[in-house]
Amino acid sequence: MKRNRLVCGGEPWRAWAAWIGLTASAGIAAAGRPLTVDDADPVAPGAVEIEAGVEHSRDSGARLWTLSWALAAGIVPRLEAGASMGGHFEERIHRGDDGTSSSDHVHGVGDLTLGLKWLTLAGGPLGFRHALVPSVKLPTADDDHEIGSGEVDGDLHWVASRSLGERLGLHLTLGYLWIGGDEPDVVHGGAALDFLWTDTVQIVAETFAERERADGATTVVGSRAGVRLLASEALALDAAVAAGWSGDIPDWSATVGLTWTFGVR
Repeated sequence: MKRNRLVCGGEPWRAWAAWIGLTASAGIAAAGRPLTVDDADPVAPGAVEIEAGVEHSRDSGARLWTLSWALAAGIVPRLEAGASMGGHFEERIHRGDDGTSSSDHVHGVGDLTLGLKWLTLAGGPLGFRHALVPSVKLPTADDDHEIGSGEVDGDLHWVASRSLGERLGLHLTLGYLWIGGDEPDVVHGGAALDFLWTDTVQIVAETFAERERADGATTVVGSRAGVRLLASEALALDAAVAAGWSGDIPDWSATVGLTWTFGVR
């Protein structure tokens, strides 16, 4: 599973919580890595899908490396279950009023996310496939260093996917994140396209957004584009770059990773 969203305000490094959240929610499928927007198709019964990647993000307030892994397994037709976690390696930069700056380093594991993907409608209006994706995030990260929220969070989002011809796919998502503790809840969504350029190369792109349910909150908006190399029926390699357009989010990031599927298809 992947992509459990979290937006935080306040200190500059809290932008990284938003960015990590936007790149880690429940659900795995063709619109998975290196995108954050999922697609509606669960893993086939008896099959297992593993995603792994590394991402580097930076702006004037911090430099961050994250390692991520996600595992999903097909349980029965139309239903998958999965889990995701990662590693966090960050340099936080503190700038004084006199123009001087200092930094400190923080590292540790991230929160554990558990979730399901249920294909509720395989052939809906206009040809869309629809899925519901519930998940829960457990506070396994070091809250003292603000790597995680230190609370149990829950997320429920809807995903709709449609094939536009033989090579183009459209994916839409809209969800709600319940944040534990005193932090406000979050509404999030996005849209993605994937285009099979050749038999082995796929071009992918997306725009995503989220907003806290709090007075004066700003909308976080970002975009990501990349490529997926279909090395074999079981293995896909990927790379992408992303930029933040508004809100508390890093200026840019880059990621590389892979998706490996094995078992009965």
